[in-house]
Amino acid sequence: MEHSQGEVKRELDNLIWEFESPDTFPFAVRQAVHNLNHKPRPSLKWSCFQWQMHVPVVFSKPYRTQVYQEVKKLALDIALNIEYSDKDLVLSKSWRKAVQTWLHRNGHINIKRNREVLPISN
Repeated sequence: MEHSQGEVKRELDNLIWEFESPDTFPFAVRQAVHNLNHKPRPSLKWSCFQWQMHVPVVFSKPYRTQVYQEVKKLALDIALNIEYSDKDLVLSKSWRKAVQTWLHRNGHINIKRNREVLPISN
């Protein structure tokens, strides 16, 4: 997060001479973020242009219903294995985990674990 904030600040430093009035500062911030979104990111393998040109995936209503039923069953299975007093919290967290699991199993997302471990401070 700090790295991203630094990137925005550096981009603002490059742009700020163009915007002399304080009224235009919000525009300068939006422009800086927009410029940074066009920067190629190897970790994301996408640029702003590619996202704009990407054709959205369309699923039929029966398929969406089937997916909903699968995720709902998976969320219920997860929730039944958790013992916690706040049922609303259990249901929302199990739903989130079920969606993530379904997306991962069906190849819509990739989950990678960071292998770096920060030192424990005493």
